[in-house]
Amino acid sequence: MLPPQTFFYSGISLTEIRRGRRAPDVDWEAIEADYRCGQLTIRQIAEKHNCTKTRIAQHAAKLGWTQDKTRAVNDATRAALLEASARAYQEEAAKLGTAQGQALLTAIEAAAATNVQIIEGQRVTIRRARKINEKLLHDLENDPEDVHTRAVTMQRLSSSMDTLMKLERQAYNIGTEEADKSTGWEGIFEEVTGS
Repeated sequence: MLPPQTFFYSGISLTEIRRGRRAPDVDWEAIEADYRCGQLTIRQIAEKHNCTKTRIAQHAAKLGWTQDKTRAVNDATRAALLEASARAYQEEAAKLGTAQGQALLTAIEAAAATNVQIIEGQRVTIRRARKINEKLLHDLENDPEDVHTRAVTMQRLSSSMDTLMKLERQAYNIGTEEADKSTGWEGIFEEVTGS
């Protein structure tokens, strides 16, 4: 077990609390807004507001806060649809026989892995760009003399990223109508079997 000084409560250790140091004030209105929105996990809210998950969960239960579960329901729906789709691929592969069926499943898994890598890479790039945009915005607020140059740079960066991401998704048929037509399981089946 870790020594008590390593456990934190609202940003300070238990040792500091025992010595009389007060926990920092918590903005419960902001925490409630984040909680009810349902976009962040309790852990993320705790980190954002320098509080503990337990304290937030207890406070939410005590005051009867509810979260918007739309995102969770949509995620569960997508997961169920993907699972059903995977079962359909496996059933089609089983009908083909061992070699052709395995080739079909391998092709599907490889295409999916490529798409996941691209999307995850784009998410990392978006997070980095957001930080850059936030820094530029902060700089603009502190140095209004250079507003035009920085605003143009920010606009060009955003535009070029948008273009590059669209082209990359288009090149790999991710999230387009063409993707549904050309890389649907029927398209992959035809590619693998040659029929």
